[in-house]
Amino acid sequence: MTELQGMTWRLTFDSGGEIIPPAGNRFAGKADMNVSLHHKSSAMTQVLSKPTSSKGKKNTEYSKAMYLDWFETMFRIRKFEERTLMAYGQQKIRGFCHVYIGQEAIAAGMTSALRKEDAIATAYRQHGTAISRGLSTKECMAELFGKATGCVKGKGGSMHFFSREHKFFGGNGIVGAQIPIGTGIAFAEKYKGTDNLCVTMFGDGAARQGSTL
Repeated sequence: MTELQGMTWRLTFDSGGEIIPPAGNRFAGKADMNVSLHHKSSAMTQVLSKPTSSKGKKNTEYSKAMYLDWFETMFRIRKFEERTLMAYGQQKIRGFCHVYIGQEAIAAGMTSALRKEDAIATAYRQHGTAISRGLSTKECMAELFGKATGCVKGKGGSMHFFSREHKFFGGNGIVGAQIPIGTGIAFAEKYKGTDNLCVTMFGDGAARQGSTL
């Protein structure tokens, strides 16, 4: 059993190490193992591969700790965004507000594949990406409320999260604005001779902007 943000969940695994699908509002089943959601270990990055077809193709099998880390990240983002929507509806958060609900798996999967030296540049729907990168929910929520304790001291709001420490370079409010920023970061790493990369996230709307072409 484990508790996160006032809610108790039970994650269970079958003998093959697969998460048993949820029943009702809780994770339950004929479990042979219960794991703490907050358990962190080197097993989180353990990846095992084995042949699964006659053609010699391989499917990747991830550790239980990795599945738990993905779940924790997605769950934290969803609860953060639900609270954000509530506060926005109460007009406690002003201005634009773009939540990340429905995209949690993107942030969780992407972050687990990156190193801390790698960078991310993205557009304005970026609360979840920032949280997955390591920014605390406390400083992110403070930013939405315009407080000085926010990740950019309350001056950026919903669309302009930023953290040099976590190599998260926005949160950019203009469609396509993140593309030249991410490109510049990537070229800087190339000039320095590192193998660090910069993930620059954009959608089809930004793909036709002049900065891309």
